[in-house]
Amino acid sequence: MLLKDMNDLCYNPHWPNNPDISYEGKVVSSCDQGGNNCGPERYLVLDGERRFIDEETFTGLWPGPEVVISRPADAFKDLPIAQPLCHNTPIIRAGETKQIYMVVDSRKRLIANAETEAHMQLKANIAQAIP
Repeated sequence: MLLKDMNDLCYNPHWPNNPDISYEGKVVSSCDQGGNNCGPERYLVLDGERRFIDEETFTGLWPGPEVVISRPADAFKDLPIAQPLCHNTPIIRAGETKQIYMVVDSRKRLIANAETEAHMQLKANIAQAIP
């Protein structure tokens, strides 16, 4: 399988324009039933799964705690926990192109457009150019 084909497996053309109300592409955190005592653990929701984000990676990619959606734990019961994001997960750009990618599980995951980037609430201009 070509690398391009493997990368295509990571791209969901219906996201984020999926009409369902979901947490896809968002950072979430669990709280108790009253919505209090939210845990320090943060997860990025990708493909219906939660991926743990360590503090340094969160600080590097997102502007701050205001982007975290905190809900009682049962709100995420249908979102199983998957492999965590790698420490310092990169956002990359190939040369001078406008396309940017998040590297997840050693694969490039296309961030399709400015709307998707805004939906994910990533820091502005964080993509690292690679040759």
